[in-house]
Amino acid sequence: MKAARYLVKDARACRDYWSKSRTSRPTLVLTSPPYYDVKNYGNRRNQIGYKQTYSRYLGDVCSVLQDCYQLSSRSATLWLVVDTFRKKGLTHLLPFEIVRRLTDDYGENNTWKLKDIVIWSKRKNIPWHSKGRLKNGFEYILFFVKNER
Repeated sequence: MKAARYLVKDARACRDYWSKSRTSRPTLVLTSPPYYDVKNYGNRRNQIGYKQTYSRYLGDVCSVLQDCYQLSSRSATLWLVVDTFRKKGLTHLLPFEIVRRLTDDYGENNTWKLKDIVIWSKRKNIPWHSKGRLKNGFEYILFFVKNER
């Protein structure tokens, strides 16, 4: 049996990495996009979400996911850990907006197909206290396939 290989990189570099490597196409993609401009990941100016408009952020996330679609094997699956978030008093339904944007931008036959949604119960998450807001005790895990087989 061939040993599993893992790639941990800036997601925007994956296309370039695969075009130069002799690595076989991935059969599984597991990722979680940054939560827009809600969190700064290490003060890097070039991070997805940091100081972007929401539309640009959503476009960048979907572009990376589409690159993964094009680079992966014909039988690949995508597991996307993603949650809703609040910004300036508004709740953004990010998991569902990603699905809609992929289909709208790339066509339902040319992108990932959502097969199921798993609810991840986060019992041991960070303690929560905020006036007028409920604790978010779960996240979504979206399960996509590349083809129906």
